[in-house]
Amino acid sequence: MVVPAAAVPEGFSDADLAELFITASVTRGDSDAVTVTRTDENKCGRCWRLLPSVGEDGDLCDRCESAVAELDAVQ
Repeated sequence: MVVPAAAVPEGFSDADLAELFITASVTRGDSDAVTVTRTDENKCGRCWRLLPSVGEDGDLCDRCESAVAELDAVQ
């Protein structure tokens, strides 16, 4: 996803935007348009983001694996 750089509030990183939009990645462009392209990445079974760390659809991404491990350790 490419978003207009001028429309991004101060303090937001590209990683923050990717999480907000539930997308694999976000970059900032000079255009006033938002451009979305399909990714070949697999979808995490917990957060539904399409990420390179997900081996196949339904597996967990690195972040979700850590979160689930912490929850399991507490219980």
